[in-house]
Amino acid sequence: MEPLLGDVKGDKTGMCFFMLGASTTIAWDSIYLSVAYFQQILGVRVLSILSLCFSLPLFLAMLLCLCLKKQPSIRAMIWSCWLCLLYMLGLCIFLLVVASLGLEPSGLGISVLVAACGLSSGIMQSMVASLSGIFSESFPQSDASAWALKGAGGAILLPMAVQMASMPLVAGGNASIGQSTVIVFLLAASLLASALACLQRLSQSSVWAADPPCPVYTIGTEPSVALQRWATVRWCALAQVVSVSVTSFLLALSPHITARFGGQRFLATVLISTHTIANFGGRVAIGGRWALRPPSGTLLVALVLGRLLFVPLVMGYAQGVQPDPFNLSIIATYFMMSFSGGAAAMLVSQRAQSLCDHGELPCPIVAQITWLALQLGGLVGAAASFVQ
Repeated sequence: MEPLLGDVKGDKTGMCFFMLGASTTIAWDSIYLSVAYFQQILGVRVLSILSLCFSLPLFLAMLLCLCLKKQPSIRAMIWSCWLCLLYMLGLCIFLLVVASLGLEPSGLGISVLVAACGLSSGIMQSMVASLSGIFSESFPQSDASAWALKGAGGAILLPMAVQMASMPLVAGGNASIGQSTVIVFLLAASLLASALACLQRLSQSSVWAADPPCPVYTIGTEPSVALQRWATVRWCALAQVVSVSVTSFLLALSPHITARFGGQRFLATVLISTHTIANFGGRVAIGGRWALRPPSGTLLVALVLGRLLFVPLVMGYAQGVQPDPFNLSIIATYFMMSFSGGAAAMLVSQRAQSLCDHGELPCPIVAQITWLALQLGGLVGAAASFVQ
């Protein structure tokens, strides 16, 4: 195997990990942003059904991977990534063909496919985190882990941009929802195919060929430490579950809200896009403000519990109780809800790390507990939305 030393020093390796990170979420992001298309198949509970089908296997897959007593070999990780990428690529191609031909698959079939996507995404996220950690350990200048995280966080921008750009065309009769969905999944499939090429390139690296031990400590490999960390940060984990469940619940309600502009099919897409932008803004603006000195526990409790007030407010809009002639109030409400959610996620995470007192570097066990709490919150919110 030829070492990729030249690429490690440049941007090519970083871009490869960016593509791998993006590939872990792009299939689901494309499905989620295509809510107008899938609502024709699954009805107004579309996001409740899809979110639950995706979140449950995702959470279980990540829990299993993090609780393994021994990390799998590099070869096993790479093969797992190959299989997951191939499935998600096949899923995007299938949905692309279905949308282009105007076919209408069964709701049960879509649910099963999305559940398998959640399983693949959970495994893929865990494997990419470990592989990028190994690469970063050998070549810190590559910043592989940071590139992978950027890719996973930025993948949703691609389908969001397509859907937002296509809305005026669909409203004007110059395009159909099916055509915009085809473009979304075509771009997603292209990204996944590129990720396969990146994985092939990275698999030839001397770093992975040497099959070094994984430097990442996990809940499974350090159970005694994990129990100690859990006792320290359990209230922070609960706060994450509560905060994220509010966001997940209210996003699932978005198709229930009556649109006052241009048709019912667009409002959920607008609200999800608003959430994406505001949530990112909250993480960056507020999280960076208190990065070095997290706020007090009292302020965090007030922030998390205060977010519960958005639930009756949005339910009032969904039930037609709250007047909103142009949907401006509900869009502003989702913006504030998502901005505060992004801020809460960052601040509670930083609070948990400060309680851990792990030193200058973040504690990986606490980070894993936080990540599982975030996924569990999404699952709880999706399940709770069925009561609406």
